[in-house]
Amino acid sequence: MTFLGHGLQGAEGRRPPQAGAESSQFFARGFELEFGTDFEVELGGIPLNTPSHVHGPGFLDQALVIPEVVEGFQYAKGPYRSAQTAVAGRASMELVPALREPFLSFTHGGARTDRFARFLWTETLPSSVTYALDLTRNERPWDDLTGSARLNAAFRKDGEGPRGRWSLTLLGSDDRTDAGGASPVRPWTGDGTPDDARAGDGTRNQRVLLGWRLAAREGPGRTGRVRVYAGAHHQRIWNNWTFFLRDPVNGDQTEQVDRRAFVGMDSERTWDRGAWTHTLGLQARADRVTAEVTPTADRERLGASPAPRLAARGGLYHGTLHGQSALRLGRGWEAFLGMRLDAHRNRVSALAGPWSPQDRGQVLGSPRAGLSFSPAEGTVFSASAGRGFRIGDAFRDTRPMVRTTSAEVSAQTRPLAPWVASLTVWRLDLEAEVLFDPGKNAFTARGPARHEGVELYNEVRTGPWRAELAWGWNRAAFKEPAHGLDHVPGSVPLTGYLGVGWSDRGLGLEARVRRTGVRPLTGDGAVTAGRQDALELKAQVDLDRWSFGVEVINAFNWKKYNYQYHYASRFPDGEAVADRHLKAADPQAIRVEVRRRF
Repeated sequence: MTFLGHGLQGAEGRRPPQAGAESSQFFARGFELEFGTDFEVELGGIPLNTPSHVHGPGFLDQALVIPEVVEGFQYAKGPYRSAQTAVAGRASMELVPALREPFLSFTHGGARTDRFARFLWTETLPSSVTYALDLTRNERPWDDLTGSARLNAAFRKDGEGPRGRWSLTLLGSDDRTDAGGASPVRPWTGDGTPDDARAGDGTRNQRVLLGWRLAAREGPGRTGRVRVYAGAHHQRIWNNWTFFLRDPVNGDQTEQVDRRAFVGMDSERTWDRGAWTHTLGLQARADRVTAEVTPTADRERLGASPAPRLAARGGLYHGTLHGQSALRLGRGWEAFLGMRLDAHRNRVSALAGPWSPQDRGQVLGSPRAGLSFSPAEGTVFSASAGRGFRIGDAFRDTRPMVRTTSAEVSAQTRPLAPWVASLTVWRLDLEAEVLFDPGKNAFTARGPARHEGVELYNEVRTGPWRAELAWGWNRAAFKEPAHGLDHVPGSVPLTGYLGVGWSDRGLGLEARVRRTGVRPLTGDGAVTAGRQDALELKAQVDLDRWSFGVEVINAFNWKKYNYQYHYASRFPDGEAVADRHLKAADPQAIRVEVRRRF
């Protein structure tokens, strides 16, 4: 298993991967995590995933994360604890409450024609306020890659009142990209080039998120926490994946718009009664959303097109009551039993086009249970099972929630004092698989599927050295295949990660290698994407109040593409052809950072 640790964890003093780099992809349980359909992320107690987004359920955009001021990264797999709903897993992180000292950072570099620049300023004020401003500009004037301009702001204030400690988090982002879709492998014929056909592809994303949390003191053996969050965004996505398949004159570019305001709360109370620990929680969220899909050409809306205009507006409402009891049985044995009761209501009406939005509700109960045994310090054997769900697509699907069921057994031990090793065997059943549909530029529901696999993880820390080795095998197949097409396109049978680092006396060196195995692109497995390797190298030196760092992204150009799909597209002078399409990876880039602490 390869996971998000290095992508999201960037605590003060550490040097995270540079923004704008696309040489790394992250996977858990065989799922690619980039788009969020199967993985949940929280920052400062604020959910970053968007339910029933126009681009697909659970849409995740982490552009507003500033890694240098993030800490407390926690990662969990599966939906086993009562407060969790994720399919593949979830990650949570915090803005640092206080910096040891403010710093200013400047990063520059890139590939032969890639110009990258980033400014970052952050400090903690005497009034227990920490803030950060991050400005990134990334230009790639060469074929089929991404350029972006991004302004991020983060703010956190901590305090203490009669009920306990509280924190206030404010996040804002204005992000623009000029990003094309995948390019066909077959030679282009007809006028222009694939880039000409995709002129105007990209995104514009404006977001504001606000969260408040309280960790309450309620007496001996009792704790409580409350969080309230709200946000609004205006997201626009332009893409043309199929060129001239639907519209042979203007091309197939569409504009997807998701305008949304939402508010939510989460309250939880815990009672510690000796061998027993009981937890009871309540969650609620309401979204007001307007979604549109409009045919465009170079971002200009078309008055007439063979492709229909789609639009819908409405509210999404979700409420949860969850509880869990854990029992310490003695002699290293522990057990837990939990239950979630979720109610979801979609009240969405169509404004234009053949969408089938919902006005219906659903209630699901999701039991979870687990048992663990620790015969010695550092060694744990555990088994967990549970039912969960994924919020459905309110615009394209008829199910407000989609059922999931998972189970796993694992063993963790310390063969030697500095060495931690774990092995996990797992299975996950989905009522509906979610896959990307290039023709709709969206993630859509397919048939029921089963994922199962094995994960191996090793970590060694000794003196100035640290090393991580992770490996995962995954098999994914549809349960009700049509004509023998049981492969899940894009599922990754093999993932691996090796990281080695050394740090001493102000000097740090790190190397990371990621591997993904051959994956099927079609249901019969006849068309596949080849094995991929990616190498990243980093060096950092600290001199008094100055730090200097160098990062090599996609070293030696090992990685050739970011993703591949197999689908039908049409060139200006031809017929529709089902073929392989790929998004080229960034070539090797060298970036240099200078940081000044004050």
